[in-house]
Amino acid sequence: MFLFFVCILWTVLCDFNMSRKLLLTLLFLLVFAIAVFVLIKWSQKNNLSSEVSQTATKTITGTEKKEILVGPNKLLVEIAGTNVKRAKGLGGRDSLGENEGMLFIFEKPDYYSFWMKDMKIPLDFIWISGNEIKDITKNIPPPKNSSDRLQTYRPIEKVDKVLEVNSGWVESHNVKIGDEIRL
Repeated sequence: MFLFFVCILWTVLCDFNMSRKLLLTLLFLLVFAIAVFVLIKWSQKNNLSSEVSQTATKTITGTEKKEILVGPNKLLVEIAGTNVKRAKGLGGRDSLGENEGMLFIFEKPDYYSFWMKDMKIPLDFIWISGNEIKDITKNIPPPKNSSDRLQTYRPIEKVDKVLEVNSGWVESHNVKIGDEIRL
């Protein structure tokens, strides 16, 4: 396609008896445009490869994990940044690693409600706005059976993130309202 375009352009330029300087300038611009096009296509190909690689890693592991700091404490969290992941949460799991959790990330601050549907382990909820802990709900038990009426839990102010950790983690790591979260 490009070769066809170059041939037509060359024919047109030669027919108009343009000066060599103008002809060389136009050829330089054409070569520059082709180089830019090739670089853009190469960049898109590399970005696609990177995205495919990242997607494959997420598919193999099942979730995206990230190390964060809660105050001075390191914690490995699974990111729940989509509606599907947020709806499932930690439901159905038999256990959670000692220094592991799930971080729910929302697009805007609000009074998000959480419950313990399908949970098998007790949790602490850490309610976060920006990078600061705004509220903590400790020792939330799982339902005793599937017919239990589920209580909902909400923060005292709007938040854009909620961190779920094992029950007792907040207390054993001296986490408190006002502590900083670093992602």
